[in-house]
Amino acid sequence: MAEYVLAQIINRERRFFQLHDNQKTSLWSSPQHHDMQYRLLSTLTIGILGAGDIGKKVAALCKSFGMTVWGLTRTPAQGREKCPDIDHYRQLEGLPELLAHSDYICGVLPSTPQTVGLLDGDVLQHCSSKVRGQDTAC
Repeated sequence: MAEYVLAQIINRERRFFQLHDNQKTSLWSSPQHHDMQYRLLSTLTIGILGAGDIGKKVAALCKSFGMTVWGLTRTPAQGREKCPDIDHYRQLEGLPELLAHSDYICGVLPSTPQTVGLLDGDVLQHCSSKVRGQDTAC
């Protein structure tokens, strides 16, 4: 799962999907006309909704590329539960703050009564304008 999340972030930042579509239609553009500006991974922040075993693996991989990592937990992370790859922990009531600081959101929460509908309503209004989602909880 961690590799999938990182691959999707790189694909979106480097616009590989658009380049692939362009290639299929033989749309070639010269470098001066092609907007290939992208953000370095080390400048990005990911908010991981669910800092359990899977979330910690995602955090470790993202952190290895220098990303800032926020993790959302149901209960306070203490002692051994704390992952050294997660820079900032928040509980459910801290979701708006996590969203405001994240460039990407990765949802790896279990489906429970507390998590179903977590992002419904206007909660996503707290996202920064550049946030991009990685919902792996399908």
